[in-house]
Amino acid sequence: MKCPLCNNDKYFITDKFQFEELKTLWQKRHKFDPFSNQNFSGDLVKIKCVNCDIIYFSPAFFGEKDFYEKISDNQSYYGSNKWEFDVAIDTISEYKPKSLLEIGCGDGCFLEKVVIAIDHCEGIDINLSAVEKAKKKGLNVSASSLKAIKQKFDMIVSFEVFEHIENIADFFNDTLHLVEKDGILLIAVPNPNGYLKEMDANLLDLPPHHNLSYSKKTFDFIADKYKLKILEYKQEPLRYIHYNGYLNSLVDSDRRLYGNSITNSILAKFRKIVFRLFSILTFVQDRKNIIGQTHLVAFQKM
Repeated sequence: MKCPLCNNDKYFITDKFQFEELKTLWQKRHKFDPFSNQNFSGDLVKIKCVNCDIIYFSPAFFGEKDFYEKISDNQSYYGSNKWEFDVAIDTISEYKPKSLLEIGCGDGCFLEKVVIAIDHCEGIDINLSAVEKAKKKGLNVSASSLKAIKQKFDMIVSFEVFEHIENIADFFNDTLHLVEKDGILLIAVPNPNGYLKEMDANLLDLPPHHNLSYSKKTFDFIADKYKLKILEYKQEPLRYIHYNGYLNSLVDSDRRLYGNSITNSILAKFRKIVFRLFSILTFVQDRKNIIGQTHLVAFQKM
């Protein structure tokens, strides 16, 4: 139960999820049960470290290669256009690195946007099918581990990866070992202070998919621990597609609170229709007050 980032043993319990309910939801939404070979019972406990503010879970359960091959069958899993891609491109334009490594490159959606602008671009990923797709695009991508890489880079980027990592303290050490002095480590992860915190049992923000969650306070701790300078910190504005998912989750939370009677099921469907009809209007106002899905930090190695 010690913190995976700072090894502290004091924490808050912020939420609990019943494994039986999670198994049912996975079968319903993704057509498979990732817990089928695990002897889990009772609750999945969500924990926040008192010291570094990182969020983690007990029991810890990290998805492996076969899990990511299943989950990435969804066409939208590796998005070709993301807010964090645009921010990273702006950072590349400003600092002009000559070499870049992407950790968790997937099928190369980001690398193909920047490969012409940088002398040496490389990517790694554990998803073998995604690696093959990236290679077919002519990209320099492999399933190598960080420890197997010998070269250092002016810039390392990673989008929606660091929340998946087991042994995160070692992973930071291995990553920073590959960053040149004065080089940049840019990571984007889900924002625990965004709209996700209002969503009940968001499967993709729980193990075995996401095992960690980083707040701005956690980024500050990381900068101090590893002697890094924060060059920039940005939060994604709320996107309309995420807003609709957020509204639907509110309806589903009501159903779990008041029960699944016929009356409540009819009311839930009616609410979703109303939300869909008026969401384009409410979105304009709500996006001023609701934080988006992702936040991004760029560290400089001192």
